[in-house]
Amino acid sequence: MKLIDQSIRNHHSVIVVMVLALIVGGICFNILPRQLTPTVDKPLIQVKTEYLGLSPNEVERNITRRLEEQLESVEGLKKMTSRSQHGLSTITLEFEWGIDKNIAMIDVNNKLQQVKNLPVLSDKPTLKSVSTDNSNPIMWIVFMKPDPKMPDMNQNYMYEIGEDIVIPALRRVTGIADVWHFGGEEREMRVEFDPYSIARLHLTYDEIIDRLSEENQNTRAGFHDEGGRSYTVRALGEFTSAKEIMQTVVKRDGERTITVSDFAVVEDSYKRTTSLVRVSGNLTNAFGVIRKAGANVVETCNEAAKMVEELNRELINRGIPLKLKIVYKDVDYIDESMRLVKSNLAIGALLAIAVLLLFLGSVRSVLIIAISIPVSLVAVFVILTILGHRINIISLA
Repeated sequence: MKLIDQSIRNHHSVIVVMVLALIVGGICFNILPRQLTPTVDKPLIQVKTEYLGLSPNEVERNITRRLEEQLESVEGLKKMTSRSQHGLSTITLEFEWGIDKNIAMIDVNNKLQQVKNLPVLSDKPTLKSVSTDNSNPIMWIVFMKPDPKMPDMNQNYMYEIGEDIVIPALRRVTGIADVWHFGGEEREMRVEFDPYSIARLHLTYDEIIDRLSEENQNTRAGFHDEGGRSYTVRALGEFTSAKEIMQTVVKRDGERTITVSDFAVVEDSYKRTTSLVRVSGNLTNAFGVIRKAGANVVETCNEAAKMVEELNRELINRGIPLKLKIVYKDVDYIDESMRLVKSNLAIGALLAIAVLLLFLGSVRSVLIIAISIPVSLVAVFVILTILGHRINIISLA
């Protein structure tokens, strides 16, 4: 009762506190990160290892099982599942809820360092922490033709434009952690061996691969000082054309020199297609934007949309007959969900006031409650900001 008595006697101070709560709450509402659903940092860690060319059975026998033998002793591990497919091993580690994922990542990495019997040509295992923030793109962008009457563009050409121009620009946007790229393939030099010629020349695949790997690299040759300047000297050896690969010396047999052209054909081509993207039946490229953990979805989408506009202007200035179009973004669903939740809150408040007015029969008492409801709701945003929470359909509900 003393608090109520003090509030009545100092009603001017109460009004000032309420006004401050409304102002500060409104500011906090605008700066709070917004997303559709709460972030769920799942206790999951993925371990991926690539070795192109191996069958699923070989991947399981040579990679997956050897990794599982070491990872099964990780502290706090609840469940381990693995998937072996062509050239790729994926192991998913599920931990007990409440475990420190950073410590778990370090523990898993230490276990991976102890694996010594992996195939020499396999890639090193990579770790990935699974979270709702990086599991689904917040925006999808596709390449489109500026004029529908234009002929269809090659998807591999689109891939080069995407890798050289689009992805680097999008990754510079604040709040973007990564950009997925689908459609088209990377350029590669493909060496196709003739097994009969290799057998006739007494060569082995390992011998050819090792020789090509040794030749396909630039070598540092030290420094050269001249006239007060220091120059870095390098021997350029990386292949730039199919002709250079064909002329590479693999072996010298007495007076005879064996080159790649004696047993193989080199084709300037592209990697095998792993994904196709179509819009209205036409092949294209798609880009999935992944936000950083804790980034404001609305601000990130808006900044990414501005970057798409800048990229379209840059493509026009460079004379590239392509344009980017946003086909999906989370912010549209977030805004719609926020509007729905706000309208439900307003309707709920009005119904509560109407019921109180019906039963109390006092306009003055109901007016006090009618004022306290929105003030209390707005003041909640101050608490959310202090606690580091975000605005989503769960917190608003």
